Amino acid sequence: MNQGSIEYDFMCSLLHSVFYWIFQKLYILKGGCTLMRIIASGTFDRLHDGHKFFLGEAFHRGFVMIGLCADSMITHKPLSSMVYPYERRKKDLVKYLAGERYVHGEDFLILKIEDAYGFADDREDIDAILVTPDVRENAEKINEIRRSKGWNDLEIIEISLLKDQKGIISSTRMRKEEKCE
Repeated sequence: MNQGSIEYDFMCSLLHSVFYWIFQKLYILKGGCTLMRIIASGTFDRLHDGHKFFLGEAFHRGFVMIGLCADSMITHKPLSSMVYPYERRKKDLVKYLAGERYVHGEDFLILKIEDAYGFADDREDIDAILVTPDVRENAEKINEIRRSKGWNDLEIIEISLLKDQKGIISSTRMRKEEKCE
């Protein structure tokens, strides 16, 4: 490889990228900066593009604290008997996130939630919560509880639900489609 060649330039660029990534990870681990700690909660049944978009938005903002609904929370959902059990949903999440090169404990945590507030009203060390329009009200109630404890409000970041040619992408729609097959 000669200096100035395409191969040389490519290798230099690649090495620069790798060293920059390592530096960022070490800098963050050593406390050089703090990442936003953001909650992204849901049932995450039949992990689909809408979930992946939602999680991607969270990961773009910082360390993701994933609230995964316990089985006891899904009894009110349409076709709840078809919702995958908690352990299956967790396994699917972990597999997807590993494939995206996110590291458990370093980039995210998965915490079981038993109610609409999850751990957001039990942990002070959270900065934001990612929501869709249908659950924004829960986030506002969480902030009321946090204020009553003298804690900071969570920044509420609202994103739209992802749509395809059939409408909103949802696990409920997927379960209904499966039932009809």
